[in-house]
Amino acid sequence: MKKKNEPQIVESGVKSVTTKSGLTFMQTFQKVKEIVKNEKVSTNSKKSIYKKSALQEISEDEKKARRILRKTTKTLLSIIVENENSTKIKSFVSDFVEFYQSAFETTDFSVSSITQSEENKGLVEKALRIIEKNK
Repeated sequence: MKKKNEPQIVESGVKSVTTKSGLTFMQTFQKVKEIVKNEKVSTNSKKSIYKKSALQEISEDEKKARRILRKTTKTLLSIIVENENSTKIKSFVSDFVEFYQSAFETTDFSVSSITQSEENKGLVEKALRIIEKNK
């Protein structure tokens, strides 16, 4: 039996969870992808792992935009880990790679380029191993 707030997987392989702003993660991803195509990244004195243009497009409030990107990243990585043996794993990996390249400054597929949080490093490491196998 499904829980009331359990996210559903849609055709593209991304969970259709709606954020408080009313956008699904896939819509947020598409928005970020369109905006940051061929744009230069921010060179702030304080190093951000996200592209400045991606943050600005999602929300005027940079803190809110970072939170949305963190949650989107965690959701995409969780989908990859949960569906490691799924027939759709290539689609999930492809979705994440596209999102990663459009939203993050450094795209070297390292843990430090994705998260600075100690609590998420295990998830990120496991997902990156799966991504490398299925690229």
